[in-house]
Amino acid sequence: MELWQDLTKYELFDADALAKGDLSVSQQDWLQAFSKLDVNKDGKLDASDLGSADTQCANHHFNATQEHYRKAVAMMAEYFPEFADFFIEHEPALIFFAEMNKSAPEDAPVPSMESMELFQNNSKTLALTEWKAQASHIASCIYAMGMFVYEAVGWGLSMMDVYVLGKFPKDAPPIHLFDAIQGGVLEEYKTRAKRMGKAITQGHFWTAANVVWDILKDTFSLGILEKVIRAAFANMSWWDWASTGAMMLATMLAQMATSGAVLIAKMIHQIVNAYNLAMQGKEAVESCTQGGYNTGRIQWKTHPSQCMDVSGGSTNDGTNIISWDCDPPWKDVNDNRNFKVPAYGSGPIYWATHPTLCLDVPNGDTWNGNNIHLWTCYDGSPNQQFTPTRDGTGRIRWATHPHKCIDMGYSGGDVKGTNVQIWDCSGHDNQKFTVP
Repeated sequence: MELWQDLTKYELFDADALAKGDLSVSQQDWLQAFSKLDVNKDGKLDASDLGSADTQCANHHFNATQEHYRKAVAMMAEYFPEFADFFIEHEPALIFFAEMNKSAPEDAPVPSMESMELFQNNSKTLALTEWKAQASHIASCIYAMGMFVYEAVGWGLSMMDVYVLGKFPKDAPPIHLFDAIQGGVLEEYKTRAKRMGKAITQGHFWTAANVVWDILKDTFSLGILEKVIRAAFANMSWWDWASTGAMMLATMLAQMATSGAVLIAKMIHQIVNAYNLAMQGKEAVESCTQGGYNTGRIQWKTHPSQCMDVSGGSTNDGTNIISWDCDPPWKDVNDNRNFKVPAYGSGPIYWATHPTLCLDVPNGDTWNGNNIHLWTCYDGSPNQQFTPTRDGTGRIRWATHPHKCIDMGYSGGDVKGTNVQIWDCSGHDNQKFTVP
């Protein structure tokens, strides 16, 4: 199979048969191959024909040429020296499987057990070091930003038909691999997350696609993609792992040579559907602003059996907010009573179950008794800005008019179903809450 390598880049013959080692070529096949390579149709093959054919083939692979794939294999050898000799020995086969996106035969040779064990031991040491650097848990801001970048990188790579992040368990994404996003870099990513979410919301898809490209490019230069490739080894066969890594690196090299032009052009038409990516970016910005957000029940301190509740669990704009029986502490918070509250400073109070919806003061009217209801969240809306108490128990002020507070409109009788409203701040029992 490796003897055919110089011809495979032109995609002349059956790639599946070649991958299985079953390729045989008839005289008629050769004539068809000649016709395919004779781009200018002058009955002769020369350097011009081969160059044109090479360009046509590269266009099928996001402009990645054989040179990009050779550089990618060299990078794999540099990143993972445990397999360097094997990469070099089997470079033609690795390039073929990466470029054609084919699996190696079951009897394909693999590196020695010694090199496999050395690679796995080095990977375990690296993972342990990264987790220790993050302490026993990842800070909420770092974690949220890591999730955003993870989603952005995964989505951007999928646009290039590279699905390496899909090899990780959905319930345990490898956020620790993104630990380089800290310090000044974190602020840059925060800005990008905000730009991208705003661009998608406003229909500026070219801007949003460029943000994803910038994130991809930086994860490459920060060494994050190298870590992703290493970590994916545990979930893939050796040849699938090596060819996926080479394909990802070759495609990235090709895109970097043209400032991501081909990839951006494709993303522009798809990013309108990247809803999860936009939401992840919004959450990351919130988590990294003013101390982030806490999620849980908003409890009426005076009547601690009662919590704020989205009436009927309706997602309609204008749905009323009332008091309702809290769940026992040992149970998960009911979806209708689960809110995201600013941990410090001011911001929207989101319904955590449907985070596109927020607590809202209708029309921004300041009269006492104006209802608090649920409404679609709008960035910076003055009707949706609230300042919870810093110590977790006390008043929740309307940040736009801080002399106004959220108030339980209770005047006696059954507390269950009490309406939530705006009223002059007074420190009254109806204005005391315990927030998450």
